Amino acid sequence: MTGDNLPKVVWINKHVGICCGFTIRVLPRRAGKKCYQIMREDDYFGIDFALTEARKTIKRLNGGKGYEN
Repeated sequence: MTGDNLPKVVWINKHVGICCGFTIRVLPRRAGKKCYQIMREDDYFGIDFALTEARKTIKRLNGGKGYEN
């Protein structure tokens, strides 16, 4: 966990990172904009439009809460 109490992302390269067993892929959108796709094995958990939101989603999922909560 980092100082903001969110899980840390370990970047494998500029497009893929690992966070608590989840894979975060950086998807190209338009110039200057990025999306973050969250996956674990074959399960897909959606796209967030900010890295902080993706980390919050992973924290919720690890806490036993559903994706919608």
